[in-house]
Formats: sequence, structure tokens, C-alpha cells
Amino acid sequence: MKLPRVAAFAIALLTLTFVGTAHAAKIKAFKADAKEIAKTTGARGYHYRVIVVVEDDAVANEVDRVEVRMAPVGDAPPPLVTTMILPLKVVKANGNKRFVSTNLAFDGGDDGAPLGASYVLSVTMRDVAGAAVGATVTSTVKVDAGRPIAPSSVTIRRLDATNFKLRVAVSDDDDHEVHSVDVIFVDFNGPAPIPTEVSLVNPTSDGDKRVFVMKTMTFEDPAAAVGATYNVVIDLKDASGKSIDNIRTWAVLVNSF
Repeated sequence: MKLPRVAAFAIALLTLTFVGTAHAAKIKAFKADAKEIAKTTGARGYHYRVIVVVEDDAVANEVDRVEVRMAPVGDAPPPLVTTMILPLKVVKANGNKRFVSTNLAFDGGDDGAPLGASYVLSVTMRDVAGAAVGATVTSTVKVDAGRPIAPSSVTIRRLDATNFKLRVAVSDDDDHEVHSVDVIFVDFNGPAPIPTEVSLVNPTSDGDKRVFVMKTMTFEDPAAAVGATYNVVIDLKDASGKSIDNIRTWAVLVNSF
């Protein structure tokens, strides 16, 4: 069976708490997903990962890593590694911790885990000494369609008399695959943008969200550009400069200060 570009396990939303602790660490969600990638040979393959989100641990900071055991249900292809240790990847602005491992592969190689296959995931939070934090959480999850890396918003806002801020946010990029974003103005009802094509680099990151910004774009008539609508083509690029997503066109309204 050929997988679609992205397949993901349904997220199991589970919680657990310590007894007698006001703000105890708890598992908010965990999932595993598979993304189609291009190999250096030009062939297509799949990149697998497991993600666990822990909340209510930003102050106590008790959870150092997460252990995940994975067992197939029925005739689901077994994982090559059944027990994974997920290191901390990022602490998001809301305090949630994201633990991620890419050490996930299945018998069958690039064909991976088929849609509809089920797995039992057992998740244990551990402190720096390796002791369990709270109880192990276990749930059965099924392979389901997931979300691809994609632009989530495109905005243009006036900063001063001349300069405007062009901002492109990209969602679902846990592995930071997007290294640059090409923005091309293709149609507009206001004064011409300067420049009409730009490549945005050096994003800021918050977990799976990446934000690309340019603060020096302008227009032939900056004042007249406010309130005008511009159609822009958004092309996400990887580290080698190859497009990694379907090219999108956005209609962007230029905002004032």
C-alpha cells in the first residue's frame, strides 16, 4: 500500500497527576507520524518520529526525558526499536515541553506502517536520574491522515512611513525542515511592492511553528499600499533549496501601523 505524503497516528489525549502536588507534570498528548521525504538518490522515503507533549512542568522541571514503548496490534508491522528514549526538544511559550525522537522505523522499510494499523504506546516520564515521574500512560492509537508542513498565515503590516513587515508563519514543522520561504507578488490592486520577489531566512521557532520575517520591504507609494490586496505565491524550501510543499497562493491585505 502506498502511503500518502503524510500519515500520522491519531493523537491520544491523556493526563496523569501526582498526588498532593498543586501543579503536577502530566502528559498532554502523544503521537507518532510518518512524512514522505526525498532521498539524496532522488527516490522517495519516509521519516518517522514520536512526539510527547508534557504540561505543568515548567516550574518544577522534573521531567528530563520520556520513555516510549511501542507494540503492534494484530498484523501491524513491528517497529525495529520497541523502546525509545525521547529527549527534550523545545519548551514552548505556553510552558509545554515537547519530547521528540526520530529513532522510529518499521519492518518493510520505506513502505512503513500502513494506514489503519494500530499500536499500543506506553509512555513514562522520567527525571534526570531515570526515576519514573508519575505513572505510565498506555493507549492504543491507529494510523490516520495527518497534517503536512504548510504556511499558516501571511501578513504585511506598515512599520513606519517607508517600511513594512512581511511575516510568514509555517506550522507542523517539528523537525525544522523549512529553511527558507520564497514570496513572489503575482497580482495586486495597489502600488508595486519593492521587491516583488524575496526569500525569507533565519526564522524564529516555537516547537512546530516557524516564523519568517522581513522588516524592510516597501512599495512605490507606501501610503497608498495600506488597504490594498496583494496575491503572493508562497514556496517553502528545504536546506538544499528544494520545494517541500505544494506551492500556495495567498491574498494578503496590507495593514496600517
